[in-house]
Amino acid sequence: MIVALVALSSLSGCSLINSVPVSTALPDSLPAILGTHWTLFGWGTDNDPESLLDGTEITLDFTGAGAGLKGRISGDSGCNNYFGSYEISGDSIKITGIGATKKYCAAPDGLMRQEAHFLTLLGSVRGYHLYGEQLDIEDDNGQILFFVALHL
Repeated sequence: MIVALVALSSLSGCSLINSVPVSTALPDSLPAILGTHWTLFGWGTDNDPESLLDGTEITLDFTGAGAGLKGRISGDSGCNNYFGSYEISGDSIKITGIGATKKYCAAPDGLMRQEAHFLTLLGSVRGYHLYGEQLDIEDDNGQILFFVALHL
């Protein structure tokens, strides 16, 4: 009996399964994206950016990155609140399931067109880049949503 206990105690530090470390590290830019309230200051291309209508604000928040770097987005699209899902892989991002409240805002003129254009472009993005406090989200056609960090 004593021999069996000694043998068992000497084997207790051994393992038959080799453990392989699995990296669960997030991309360096992801924590900054998640911890920041973003406001849109324009869209278009680097050479031809377009500003928002005067007196309007569009925001974006990323929440809940978990396994697979998936989570939710939400924000104000100028008139309505919107929401959706995102998935990040490297410097690629996919935003899906975009929905919004259904208010109508008459002023300023063009606000509803601006909002529809933003939501359409947001649903087509494929990549992102973080430059300090600026977040650029780009689609396959080179159209970019230019965001800046908003500190509340």
